[in-house]
Amino acid sequence: MCYAYHPDHDLFRRLGGVWHLFSPVLGLCLALAMGLMVAPALAEGDTALAAPEVGRYSGLPLPRFVSIKSSKVNMRIGPGEDYGVKWVYQRRHLPVEIIGEYDLWRQVRDRDGEEGWIHIALLDGRRYGLVIDDGVVLTKKAGNTENKIVAEVEVGVVVRLLACSPGWCRVEAGGVKGWVERAHLWGLYDDEIFD
Repeated sequence: MCYAYHPDHDLFRRLGGVWHLFSPVLGLCLALAMGLMVAPALAEGDTALAAPEVGRYSGLPLPRFVSIKSSKVNMRIGPGEDYGVKWVYQRRHLPVEIIGEYDLWRQVRDRDGEEGWIHIALLDGRRYGLVIDDGVVLTKKAGNTENKIVAEVEVGVVVRLLACSPGWCRVEAGGVKGWVERAHLWGLYDDEIFD
């Protein structure tokens, strides 16, 4: 328990009026009390006060989506070249999710849930999405699939994400631009909006 001394208190008079010596202690007690009041709110699931997690090395949000930079990229079982290769990605622009960081290595997760480590030189911040459904069409305008269809894309096609609104994303695939329902894509978060 913290005690604050008032100038009229007998102990204060006996210490010769050194009130200024107790003010740092009082400040520490107040900070501790405020921390104890905030902690139960966070423990009960109130995330409004919690700051988003950021990577220790990059300072960027975690998790976040990026893409594979080249046509041959090794995913390793640990953060370094001394660790064995778990997977070899042979698809440029494939989206992956960064879930951790260590120095110049990023822990990633792919569409199939596989996790491993990739050097940052082999990752690209440009955003791409993976088509995850059959029969997906690109339309001239966002809003519904009754709009003029500009292209059909197959499952597994990687598209460049140009802009995303709540229900639709403007994408580019094979030089063709159009809008696709975002539910057909993997590589972005449900509430993520950008242009």
